[in-house]
Amino acid sequence: MKKFVVLLTFIFFMLFSCDLFINLEKRQPKVVDKPTFYPPSGTYYTSIDITISAVTADSYIFFTINGTTPSKTNFYDVGLNKIILKSKEINTKNITIKAIAYKESFSSEIVECVYKL
Repeated sequence: MKKFVVLLTFIFFMLFSCDLFINLEKRQPKVVDKPTFYPPSGTYYTSIDITISAVTADSYIFFTINGTTPSKTNFYDVGLNKIILKSKEINTKNITIKAIAYKESFSSEIVECVYKL
């Protein structure tokens, strides 16, 4: 009986002190999904509002409207989870929007959409 208790104590100790079990979440790769655009790239004959949404919860979207690469230091605007670019903000017939999502120190791929209005 004493060996059984010692064995159970050892197993219990190993399970709850083992780095594998305690830090399982930290070992999983952090992935930030690419932002999505609605409506998609294309030619539109009426004014449109463009919605940029983050797929990953609680991520920040940084975007540019002049075709440059967005980053934490180069952006037109930033928003949490969703941004709506109103048609009145778009003062050109052709616009290239690039967006990236950040959560903590991780980032998504950059997404580009081209609109002809």
